Amino acid sequence: MSIQIIKQDTCGKVSAPDDPTLTYNVGYNPADKTYLFRVITNNTGGFFSPEWIALEDIEKALSKHDTFNAKILDGLYTSKSANNAGFLAAALKAEGILVAERETRRLHKLGDIDDFKKRMQKLLKNDLPDIIAEQQAAKEKAGKK
Repeated sequence: MSIQIIKQDTCGKVSAPDDPTLTYNVGYNPADKTYLFRVITNNTGGFFSPEWIALEDIEKALSKHDTFNAKILDGLYTSKSANNAGFLAAALKAEGILVAERETRRLHKLGDIDDFKKRMQKLLKNDLPDIIAEQQAAKEKAGKK
């Protein structure tokens, strides 16, 4: 699967939304015309997986619920890091795909996915560098020395 990175941005964690400590990518797979998300850096403590998660899978997981906690996203990951779901939820909130339910930071509901897709259509010409692939290539090269 060849994923074109169309956006890279920062956001705060769900627990501290005003402190942009996470960096995430929005990707696009031209073969099946799908959008994907992944978190690529965390400037504070906490491990996570930089796996691509398809927006379509996110929609399926969330559409059955009116409100939900980020933990509902755990099942979308192969890796089982405790931070995956919360970090993904933070990126989804930054993009308007999730919105806070009432006054709590920890309960969410679906936002305007169609608006997100319209905004991303304007970015399809972008093809940003894949930082994760570059880091993996550098590690492999260092290991061969």
